[in-house]
Amino acid sequence: MGKQQQQQQRQQQQQQQQQQQQQQQQQQQQQQQPNPGQLAGTSTKGLASVRAATNGFVHIGSTVYNDSAFFSFDKEAANVARLQALFAAHEVPVLYDQHTRYLDFERHGVQPAPAYINMVREPVARLVSLYYYKLRGSYPKREQYRAAVNARGPTGTVAADWSVDECLSHPQHCDLLGKSVEHNNLMTGFFCGHAPECQDFGEATLRKAQSNLDKYVAVGLAEEFDTSMALFARLLPDFYGGPEAAEGPDKVPADRLSEATSLNRNTHAGPPPSAAGYRQLAALALYDIELYRYAVARFYQHASACHLALNISHLLTL
Repeated sequence: MGKQQQQQQRQQQQQQQQQQQQQQQQQQQQQQQPNPGQLAGTSTKGLASVRAATNGFVHIGSTVYNDSAFFSFDKEAANVARLQALFAAHEVPVLYDQHTRYLDFERHGVQPAPAYINMVREPVARLVSLYYYKLRGSYPKREQYRAAVNARGPTGTVAADWSVDECLSHPQHCDLLGKSVEHNNLMTGFFCGHAPECQDFGEATLRKAQSNLDKYVAVGLAEEFDTSMALFARLLPDFYGGPEAAEGPDKVPADRLSEATSLNRNTHAGPPPSAAGYRQLAALALYDIELYRYAVARFYQHASACHLALNISHLLTL
């Protein structure tokens, strides 16, 4: 082999090594970036805390982080009464937040009902984010969860390190599969609430969820966080309006939003699903997909009516 051929081979090897290094760096950067949708809920609450100090209302966060249980009529009535007492205990307006199913105040004779707002995110992104969060993120029971996933996986493999697509390619071992319809469609259950049609998932559950969503003053999109906050400021100025509202929530001093932006970061997210994987997950979250489309259309109408800038081209393929 001549010297010229040897030099060419060395150059090709160097180029291949450089390309591999660049690909690895890009993958690491993608995995380390926090998911904006995952931060949206806590950022919304963080902004509410900032506004409470300047706008003269009380912001109360529930100590029950996530209550997805279905309530009987009497238990829902008890929770309605509890919140009525909480609101009545303050002489100023109250903004109360909790991850819970829709409470139907009117069903229990309370009129007018409190004003509702909410934030939603693309359903497949939620499933993927939850998958990586529990296996690689700051999930409190991560190690126990990883051990359980590995125990169910094939012998000699570390199933807890699988990507979404790898998980889906092993249906008998995949933690994303085999869940209940309700588990894969949490958003629909939350918006449906505690009416009889919410107990067993079906088309009636979706219709009730859509009907309840229409009762909300506004439902923001995690993928359109800044525009969502601007919409909240327009529709609920006493709560979300402020000197920075016209410029966007990113103008709020960073230290005052530190609590919101430091929670629930999934800095170890893995690669997104392939097109085939996305379709498979979308089939599992079919009710949430339909409800999300409904929420996107409603958000577009509200934002357009308020003359707010939108960037929803990435949502129109759903």
